[in-house]
Parts: sequence; structure tokens; C-alpha cells
Amino acid sequence: MANSTPAAYHCPSCGILSQAGEGEGGEHVCRACGYKFRKPIRVAPRGGAGRVESGGKFVQRDVVSRRRLQSREQVVAPAEPLAVAEATLAAGPEDPRHLKEEMLEDGTLKVLKRRKRKKRDARRQLMFMGLWVFVVGAISLSVREYVKLDYAPVLEDEKERQKRVEQEKASEVQGFIELHIEECRQVMEGYFAAADTAERAQYVREQTRVASRMAVFYQTNLAQRPGSVLTLERRGLKIMGEVPGIETLWRDQEGKYYELVFVREKGRWAIDWEEFVRYSSMPWHRFLVGTAGQEGEFRLYLRKRQVVLESEGLVGVQFYPPEDDAALRQRGESPRVLVRLNSEVGERLMRLWEREIEEPGVGDSMLWERDPDELQRVRVVLGWEVGEDGEDYMVMKELVAGDWWGDGLEEDFVVGADGEEPAVPEGGEDPPEAEGAAEE
Repeated sequence: MANSTPAAYHCPSCGILSQAGEGEGGEHVCRACGYKFRKPIRVAPRGGAGRVESGGKFVQRDVVSRRRLQSREQVVAPAEPLAVAEATLAAGPEDPRHLKEEMLEDGTLKVLKRRKRKKRDARRQLMFMGLWVFVVGAISLSVREYVKLDYAPVLEDEKERQKRVEQEKASEVQGFIELHIEECRQVMEGYFAAADTAERAQYVREQTRVASRMAVFYQTNLAQRPGSVLTLERRGLKIMGEVPGIETLWRDQEGKYYELVFVREKGRWAIDWEEFVRYSSMPWHRFLVGTAGQEGEFRLYLRKRQVVLESEGLVGVQFYPPEDDAALRQRGESPRVLVRLNSEVGERLMRLWEREIEEPGVGDSMLWERDPDELQRVRVVLGWEVGEDGEDYMVMKELVAGDWWGDGLEEDFVVGADGEEPAVPEGGEDPPEAEGAAEE
């Protein structure tokens, strides 16, 4: 007779395989932990799976529940505050704020030691914040300066500003000359091609006033006629108040130079004839052998001589004819003329000599660069007077101008007296006419 297999149960709570007894109401209860089974699980004895009962039947497990051991429920008793306190004491005399509790899988508490936080240094934190503000400020300033370089004019000192202004004006001057130089060339060619004085007067400035002077001048002087085509060597713009003049220097194939100044008058360009021929009221060589009472206005070269008597404030000057040929100038040298420095003529002479000799700027004359050393262009009134000893002496009665330009175009001796720089005329506009211009 076969022995019956006792009923065994796998407890889903504690996982123990044991026989369960019946509790109240016929319920099966785990003898180890007291868990109440809902459905019975019968398990055959281990190792008996291959045995066969009498009658040829296998003995199998009667598995009612599919709950697996790996997914059994954990019954964890709540941790008592006393256990936490005991664990804290066991951790040592550390500050409880530096301890951390962790619940393990078996329901026990584990006390872990936290990393101790360092106390923040207020001074160090303040220095860090100050450094950060400095870095941010430096970046902001750099960005602002970069934006200024792109959208604002670059700062420049006075020297750089003056150089930039001069370059801009020089560019405007060149544009103005390029616009009108061809018309000036046509006027020059018409003047040299004229057959007589009346026809030449059509190409000169203030032709009504100058025509009579031209008639007298050409009675004793030959008209200049270039023997070949003229080549433009130099050009520049001379501004006299509101009147512009284009200075030109031409050279023929024989090497002879011709100075011509063109002045804008009544919407056209005209030759400054008085400057071109270096007009004087009478021939210079005739004046040199003159007598007392003789007087005239001349365009000459002036040379300063040494002071004769410093105690009396006298200075000596000499005059030379306005010739390009040095030999002709030497033969036309005047006697020494004494001038008192405290006189009106002496003061004007001092201002003339005090002018700085530099490279001509915008609106300045460039023709004086051709002059010999120590010689200056002047327009003067000279005369002869009888001295105390009965001899005739040449005297300087007036210093009219420091150049050879025509009447009404005299340059002041005081540089920058009005405090303003000359304005470059617009290319397409006609400037106001010079005062005293004759009307047609």
C-alpha cells in the first residue's frame, strides 16, 4: 500500500517550503510566518518525479498558483525610531546632519556618512563676483569700441585732421582745374594768334581798362609769339578773396617759359595781361637814368640789404627787372634804397619778409617757386628826390603788393589776417567778379 504524500506549501511571504497547518475556518497557514494561503499548492517530494505509482500513474505537482519565488512579496516591518537612533549612535560622534539613512532590501536601515560641506568664505565669494563684473565690463567696452570703429568716424588729432582737409581740398582743386583747363588753353591760343592789339584785348581781363595800356606798351615792346606748340609744365589754383585764378607755366620746344594766369570774369576765362607782361607804368631802364620828380609804378624783384644804421632804424633794399635772364637782371640793378623801419613802407616790408617760405598750399601761388634765391616779387611805387647834399636819390614811396597780379587782385601781406582759409570754388559755378571790373 503506497504512503500518501504530505501536503507541502511554498510560502509566498518567507519562501519556506513546509507543511501548513489548518487554521480557523479550515484555512491553511504557514507555520513559519503565519501567512494565510488562499489556494493550496501541492508539491511532490523532491526526486520523486521519476517514480511511478502502482497502476502506472505518475505523481505530479498540483500547481494551482503560478506565483514564482522570485516575485514573492516582501513583508517589511516598519523601522522603529529607536533603531534609527541606535544606528546614529553606532556611527560615532558625528553631527547627525552629516549622516544619511538608506533602507536595504531586507528591511534594515543603513546609516551612511555624507560628504561634509565646506563653509563658504564671504570674502572669497565677493572677490569672485568682482572679477566676474570686471570681465563682463571689459567685454562690453570692447564690443562698443568695435561698433564705433564701424559706424562712427575715427578719432584724429589736429595734425591728421589738417592733413586730411588739405588732401580733400587738393582733390577739389585738381577737379576744378581739369574742368576748365581746356578753355584756358583755347583762350591762350587765341591771344597768341591775334594779329593786333585790338584783337588781343578780346582775350584779356578788364579789356576796357587794359586796352589803353596795351596800346602804349606795344609801341616800345614786341608782342610775344611762341614759335612752336606750348606744353603745359605746371598748373595751380590761386584764390584771391572770391576770385579764382588758374596759374599755368608753359614751355616751347626751344625751352622758353611763358607764365599765364587766367582769371574768371563774367562767365569766361581771361588772361591777366598785367601779370603776363609784368607791366610797369614806364620802362624800367628809362627810369633808372631819370631825374628828380620822376615817379612810376613797377613790377620788380626786390632784394633785402643789410641794415645801414641800426640806431636810426634804416634798412637797405635793391630792385631788379623781372627778367628770367640773370644777365639782364644784373644790368638792370637799381641803386640801394634806404627805408625807415618805423614808416608805413618799412612795416609792410617787415611783414613781407616775415612770411614763411613753404610749399604752396591750396589757394596759394606757385609761380614764386621759379624766382631766384633772395629775390621776391613786389609791386612798388618808386620816385627820384633830391637829397640834402644836392644829389638825386631813388626812394620807395609805396609797397603796393607782394606779387605781380593785376589791379584789384593784390595780396595782403598779413598771412591769415581774416582767420579763414580760402574756399575752393565749385566746379560748375561762376564766382563773383572782382571789384572794379569794367563792364562791357
